[in-house]
Amino acid sequence: SNIDNDYSTQYTSYEGLTVPDDEVTRSDVKFGRGGGTNRHPGNLFFRKLVEDAKPAYMLAKKAQKGDISRSIVSIIRSQGGRWLKLNNLSGLWEDVGNDEAAKKVSQALREGLALKRREALMSSVSTSGSRSKRSIAYPAYLPNSKAKCKAEGGKPRSKQEV
Repeated sequence: SNIDNDYSTQYTSYEGLTVPDDEVTRSDVKFGRGGGTNRHPGNLFFRKLVEDAKPAYMLAKKAQKGDISRSIVSIIRSQGGRWLKLNNLSGLWEDVGNDEAAKKVSQALREGLALKRREALMSSVSTSGSRSKRSIAYPAYLPNSKAKCKAEGGKPRSKQEV
Protein backbone atom coordinates (compact mmCIF):
# COMPACT_ATOMS: atom_id res chain seq x y z
CA SER A 1 0.00 0.00 0.00
CA ASN A 2 3.04 2.27 -0.13
CA ILE A 3 2.75 2.62 -3.90
CA ASP A 4 -0.62 4.37 -4.00
CA ASN A 5 0.63 7.74 -2.74
CA ASP A 6 2.11 9.99 -5.40
CA TYR A 7 4.91 11.11 -3.08
CA SER A 8 6.04 7.59 -2.18
CA THR A 9 7.99 7.36 -5.42
CA GLN A 10 10.45 9.98 -4.15
CA TYR A 11 11.72 7.80 -1.33
CA THR A 12 11.25 4.33 0.07
CA SER A 13 9.03 3.43 2.97
CA TYR A 14 10.40 0.67 5.17
CA GLU A 15 7.06 -0.05 6.81
CA GLY A 16 7.25 -3.22 8.86
CA LEU A 17 11.06 -3.36 8.88
CA THR A 18 12.35 -4.42 12.32
CA VAL A 19 15.53 -3.09 13.93
CA PRO A 20 17.24 -4.30 17.13
CA ASP A 21 18.09 -1.53 19.61
CA ASP A 22 21.82 -1.65 18.85
CA GLU A 23 21.16 -1.02 15.15
CA VAL A 24 19.18 2.21 15.63
CA THR A 25 21.25 4.95 13.99
CA ARG A 26 21.71 8.69 14.62
CA SER A 27 19.56 9.36 11.54
CA ASP A 28 16.54 7.44 12.80
CA VAL A 29 13.57 9.13 14.46
CA LYS A 30 12.16 7.26 17.47
CA PHE A 31 8.47 7.44 18.34
CA GLY A 32 7.60 7.63 22.02
CA ARG A 33 7.95 9.88 25.03
CA GLY A 34 10.76 10.51 27.48
CA GLY A 35 14.45 11.37 27.57
CA GLY A 36 15.64 8.45 25.45
CA THR A 37 13.67 9.60 22.44
CA ASN A 38 13.97 13.34 23.12
CA ARG A 39 17.77 13.29 23.28
CA HIS A 40 18.22 10.97 20.29
CA PRO A 41 20.12 12.83 17.51
CA GLY A 42 17.57 11.90 14.83
CA ASN A 43 14.78 13.32 17.00
CA LEU A 44 16.71 16.52 17.65
CA PHE A 45 17.17 16.99 13.90
CA PHE A 46 13.49 16.18 13.31
CA ARG A 47 12.38 18.77 15.88
CA LYS A 48 14.63 21.40 14.28
CA LEU A 49 13.05 20.73 10.87
CA VAL A 50 9.60 21.02 12.47
CA GLU A 51 10.36 24.29 14.27
CA ASP A 52 11.74 25.83 11.08
CA ALA A 53 8.68 24.76 9.09
CA LYS A 54 6.03 25.87 11.62
CA PRO A 55 5.45 29.42 10.32
CA ALA A 56 5.00 28.17 6.74
CA TYR A 57 2.75 25.34 7.96
CA MET A 58 0.61 27.75 9.92
CA LEU A 59 0.02 29.95 6.88
CA ALA A 60 -0.42 27.08 4.43
CA LYS A 61 -3.80 26.12 3.05
CA LYS A 62 -5.07 22.77 4.24
CA ALA A 63 -4.15 21.05 0.97
CA GLN A 64 -0.52 22.17 1.32
CA LYS A 65 -0.07 21.11 4.94
CA GLY A 66 0.26 17.46 3.91
CA ASP A 67 2.95 18.37 1.39
CA ILE A 68 4.94 20.11 4.11
CA SER A 69 4.64 17.11 6.44
CA ARG A 70 5.65 14.66 3.70
CA SER A 71 8.63 16.80 2.72
CA ILE A 72 9.97 16.44 6.29
CA VAL A 73 9.39 12.66 6.16
CA SER A 74 11.29 12.68 2.87
CA ILE A 75 14.29 14.58 4.28
CA ILE A 76 14.71 12.07 7.12
CA ARG A 77 14.40 9.17 4.66
CA SER A 78 16.83 10.75 2.20
CA GLN A 79 19.49 10.83 4.94
CA GLY A 80 18.99 7.14 5.64
CA GLY A 81 16.69 7.75 8.60
CA ARG A 82 13.83 5.48 9.57
CA TRP A 83 10.69 6.27 11.58
CA LEU A 84 10.80 3.75 14.40
CA LYS A 85 8.34 2.66 17.08
CA LEU A 86 9.29 0.18 19.80
CA ASN A 87 7.35 -3.09 19.79
CA ASN A 88 7.13 -3.89 23.48
CA LEU A 89 6.46 -7.58 22.86
CA SER A 90 9.43 -8.26 20.57
CA GLY A 91 11.71 -5.57 22.00
CA LEU A 92 12.47 -4.56 18.39
CA TRP A 93 12.01 -1.17 16.74
CA GLU A 94 9.63 -1.24 13.78
CA ASP A 95 9.45 1.25 10.94
CA VAL A 96 5.95 2.76 10.93
CA GLY A 97 6.01 3.67 7.22
CA ASN A 98 5.55 7.02 5.47
CA ASP A 99 1.85 7.61 6.17
CA GLU A 100 2.23 7.11 9.92
CA ALA A 101 5.42 9.20 9.89
CA ALA A 102 3.62 12.05 8.07
CA LYS A 103 0.87 11.96 10.74
CA LYS A 104 3.52 12.27 13.42
CA VAL A 105 5.09 15.23 11.60
CA SER A 106 1.71 16.97 11.22
CA GLN A 107 1.04 16.49 14.92
CA ALA A 108 4.44 17.98 15.77
CA LEU A 109 3.84 20.91 13.41
CA ARG A 110 0.53 21.72 15.16
CA GLU A 111 2.00 21.46 18.65
CA GLY A 112 2.32 24.67 20.62
CA LEU A 113 0.84 26.91 17.96
CA ALA A 114 -1.02 28.98 20.51
CA LEU A 115 -3.63 31.47 19.35
CA LYS A 116 -1.60 34.48 20.54
CA ARG A 117 1.40 33.38 18.53
CA ARG A 118 -0.78 32.75 15.49
CA GLU A 119 -2.40 36.18 15.78
CA ALA A 120 0.97 37.90 16.16
CA LEU A 121 2.26 36.09 13.11
CA MET A 122 -0.88 36.80 11.10
CA SER A 123 -0.81 40.51 11.88
CA SER A 124 2.90 40.76 11.07
CA VAL A 125 2.25 39.12 7.71
CA SER A 126 -0.80 41.22 6.88
CA THR A 127 0.93 44.50 7.76
CA SER A 128 4.12 43.82 5.81
CA GLY A 129 3.68 45.67 2.51
CA SER A 130 4.14 42.82 0.07
CA ARG A 131 2.03 40.28 1.97
CA SER A 132 3.75 37.49 0.12
CA LYS A 133 4.92 34.39 1.93
CA ARG A 134 8.50 35.42 1.31
CA SER A 135 8.16 37.82 4.23
CA ILE A 136 8.11 34.76 6.45
CA ALA A 137 10.86 32.20 7.00
CA TYR A 138 10.28 29.54 4.38
CA PRO A 139 12.84 26.74 4.67
CA ALA A 140 14.41 25.68 1.36
CA TYR A 141 13.40 22.03 1.88
CA LEU A 142 9.66 22.77 1.79
CA PRO A 143 7.73 22.21 -1.42
CA ASN A 144 8.84 25.12 -3.59
CA SER A 145 5.74 25.86 -5.68
CA LYS A 146 3.76 26.51 -2.52
CA ALA A 147 6.00 29.38 -1.47
CA LYS A 148 4.59 31.61 -4.19
CA CYS A 149 1.03 31.78 -2.82
CA LYS A 150 0.00 35.16 -1.52
CA ALA A 151 -1.64 35.35 1.89
CA GLU A 152 -5.38 35.73 1.29
CA GLY A 153 -5.89 39.15 -0.23
CA GLY A 154 -4.39 40.88 2.78
CA LYS A 155 -7.65 41.02 4.69
CA PRO A 156 -7.48 39.88 8.32
CA ARG A 157 -8.78 36.36 8.67
CA SER A 158 -11.94 35.62 10.58
CA LYS A 159 -11.63 33.93 13.97
CA GLN A 160 -12.85 30.60 12.58
CA GLU A 161 -10.04 30.44 10.04
CA VAL A 162 -7.23 31.05 12.50
